[in-house]
Amino acid sequence: MRNTNIKLKNRNGEDVIYIGISTVSIDGEDGTKKQFSLGNLTEGTIVLDFANGNQEVIVPDDELYDKVVILKPETFIAENIAQGVIIAGIEGTFEGAREMPTLNVPSISRSSDIITITNPSTNGAFLFILF
Repeated sequence: MRNTNIKLKNRNGEDVIYIGISTVSIDGEDGTKKQFSLGNLTEGTIVLDFANGNQEVIVPDDELYDKVVILKPETFIAENIAQGVIIAGIEGTFEGAREMPTLNVPSISRSSDIITITNPSTNGAFLFILF
């Protein structure tokens, strides 16, 4: 059973501290005793997921944790985080593509109301969007 310290004020307004309390009984307005327990401690597991922004952990009312384990996804490694960025203590080492391709300028010509764009074969295929 979980224990805690409780601080209450006596009739004179002075603080009284009760140490190592696990259950509190209070006389209810209806004359019956109400009993409150701090409950049993359990272990919780959380799977780390920031896919939609900050992760909110909601603990059910009937659970109290004395130990929580946060599981790191297997892909959450330095090689998958941009260099210079630190997330949850892991500093990224990913530098991006090493060699960027060189694109040659396409030739553009106009004859009357027809525009011809010729892509050099060294560029590979690309898509034009006209609007």
